[in-house]
Amino acid sequence: MKSYFIFIIICFTGCISKYPEDVNLALELAKDNAKELKEVLDHYKGKEKDKYNAACFIIANMQYHNTSLLIEVPLEYRSYFAKIDSFYSRLFCNMSSVEILSYKSKANDSIRKAFGNRFLSLPSTHVNSGNQDITTIKAEFLIKSIDQAFHVWKTGDYAKK
Repeated sequence: MKSYFIFIIICFTGCISKYPEDVNLALELAKDNAKELKEVLDHYKGKEKDKYNAACFIIANMQYHNTSLLIEVPLEYRSYFAKIDSFYSRLFCNMSSVEILSYKSKANDSIRKAFGNRFLSLPSTHVNSGNQDITTIKAEFLIKSIDQAFHVWKTGDYAKK
């Protein structure tokens, strides 16, 4: 009798899924990318219920969304654009948008030419045909997007009304 009772408990606990049914289906469709999606779910599970529910909704519905083109940008672009952002932030930091739009200085032409030449020496980007989002989107991107969306929702002007 005791072993029969233990068997029943094991069966019932084995049937309880860690994630909602629609999310489990999505994880099966994700194939090799399921690990990334589970990382997102585990990141929020038990900590932030609203964000966990948002992650479940997004992952369950990813199977219906595709990327038509997948553009792979080499890492060198990140440092290149960081330098440009830094330069232009310093150049325009005390100007209004009207002043920035009318700015026509030749004093910085050599710097702009150097940036242009550096851009031409960067490796090419690769464009491939896209895939289903569920098989390509990574955990870091999804976590950052969810956190950013909640931040805007909680602190934005529209949330106050």
